[in-house]
Amino acid sequence: MLLFAAKVTDDILLAVPHRFLTNPIPKAIRGFMLRDRRLLKLIPRCAFEAVKRSMKESLPRDIAAGATCGAILAIHTAGNLLQWNPHVHGIVSEGLFDRQGKFHHISDLDAKRVENLFCENLLTELLK
Repeated sequence: MLLFAAKVTDDILLAVPHRFLTNPIPKAIRGFMLRDRRLLKLIPRCAFEAVKRSMKESLPRDIAAGATCGAILAIHTAGNLLQWNPHVHGIVSEGLFDRQGKFHHISDLDAKRVENLFCENLLTELLK
């Protein structure tokens, strides 16, 4: 684990501020993912899109267009008591990179907004 952390810190993460992210899955839909594990792949994609969209809402439209954030996301399927609890943990850049590669720091990310967007994205994908 320490070797992986060193590799991420030294070779992968860019020299910009980052934050830790956790997105839980609403209890009402956890059973679907227990019965069909292929649905788990939706979790990181929906989490990434939620963070990116929330950050874009903090920037002027001309800068936000085409901008993206950096993220390393991992799916976890158990909670601290080893019960079925699918969720995602991640390290996310605390801002967006515009099309020219310039970093725009966003320190006041609204965690509740990210959570709501994540749930919205996940439900939309499950309905498809």
